[in-house]
Amino acid sequence: MTLADFLKRTPLNQVFEKFPALYTVNASDSVGAVGRILTQHHIYSVPVVEDGRVLGMLDLTDLMAYLVYLCKDESGQISEARKNEIAHDPDAFGQAFFSATAKQLINYSGTNPYTPINVNASLYEVADRLTHGTKRLPLVDDSGAILTVVSPSLLVQYLAHHINEPSLQAVVQHKVNSIPSRHVITAHGGDSVLDCVIKMVQHNVSSLGIVEDGVLYSTLSAKDLSSLNQPEQFGRLFIPVDSWISEIRIHTLKAIYPAIHCNVNDTIEKVLLRLAATRIHRLYIVDEAKHPVSVVSLRDLLQLFVQ
Repeated sequence: MTLADFLKRTPLNQVFEKFPALYTVNASDSVGAVGRILTQHHIYSVPVVEDGRVLGMLDLTDLMAYLVYLCKDESGQISEARKNEIAHDPDAFGQAFFSATAKQLINYSGTNPYTPINVNASLYEVADRLTHGTKRLPLVDDSGAILTVVSPSLLVQYLAHHINEPSLQAVVQHKVNSIPSRHVITAHGGDSVLDCVIKMVQHNVSSLGIVEDGVLYSTLSAKDLSSLNQPEQFGRLFIPVDSWISEIRIHTLKAIYPAIHCNVNDTIEKVLLRLAATRIHRLYIVDEAKHPVSVVSLRDLLQLFVQ
């Protein structure tokens, strides 16, 4: 039996002992209210509802994309003059950001469309959908009512628990460098948080590797930015990203180096188990000098497994 067969024969209901809790926001809720829901429940995205109907999904990349949009000047560029203007009055910038509603920012980044899937789908169908055009998958019953939101992390957790499945072993014993490489986007510890957000949006990534002299030592992810949920916090967009990360790590149990990386000769099994254990979304692949040469995400693993 191939891995694809194993995934196709596994109904999604078998993956969950109970469905993850479902959190939603109202269409009229402010961006600040959305940010607080995401931060409080440690989630990446949330369905937006109006009159009992789901309108779509709103996630952290949508909030970042809107923030960067507000950074543009009249010519549509992000100039140093515009950044200086924001730095001079960050509270006003924050107020402008928080004037938007959840409904206005549904799928603002264009990376998380509302594509629900039935609760009776197979693990293969869910994994395949998560690797083609959506980051979080609403799970619905036969009436179309949303039950929960499925993430790549939940599927990888299940596969980690079944790591000895022969068809899975046939795949995960390959080296991680057999996965097609992806260009690593990096920043330096002295770069401002705002410049890092701009870089993430411009390159359509949800994480940056933080390097010094080319050596990876930390990361910044979209989830690290979810605490920007009050206008008065926007002055902190101009502090060094190193300082921001240090503050975030004090209050969370986020994995830090060496948990954020793997070596080019590590097996896919090691990568899968490390991602499952740390509950982070990606590992940076480094060479012998600790220079990041690629990055492998949960979605990369799922795409490999469904092929």
